Amino acid sequence: MRVFSGFMSGTEMSNEALANGIALALTTTALGLIIAVPSIIINVTINRKLDKIHSAVNILTERLIGLSDVDEK
Repeated sequence: MRVFSGFMSGTEMSNEALANGIALALTTTALGLIIAVPSIIINVTINRKLDKIHSAVNILTERLIGLSDVDEK
């Protein structure tokens, strides 16, 4: 942002300064994606596993409740 503030204020910028600013912006974007994409994949994987565990617990709970209903009759 600091690099481009001079450009937005209307002051003269050299091509080298502009190129350095663009390179920095691209580098930080790439690093952000390198962190974000695996994080999203891990999050989805964990959520799927938790959903499977939740479903299994629900099924077992329903079976246990069903067994207790049979015992009462």
